[in-house]
Amino acid sequence: MFEAKQGQVRIIRTVGNTRKEVRVDIARIVSGKDPDPILASDDIVYIPSNEFKAAIKAGGIGTLLGVISIVTIFAFR
Repeated sequence: MFEAKQGQVRIIRTVGNTRKEVRVDIARIVSGKDPDPILASDDIVYIPSNEFKAAIKAGGIGTLLGVISIVTIFAFR
């Protein structure tokens, strides 16, 4: 869950012919402030990833520093 954009998690629920998005605040659930959501059989849990966090996890600090140096080079041209 480290790479997730925790503020953008959604449950996509189909009711009849209509799809409804239910926002889920993962931080509140993990901290015990909100109850666990009850999922229906056809629900879709959409968890978008945070590219910045994923890059850190995949390549560590070296990848992060490489990306920062490339961005810096192009920003100051």
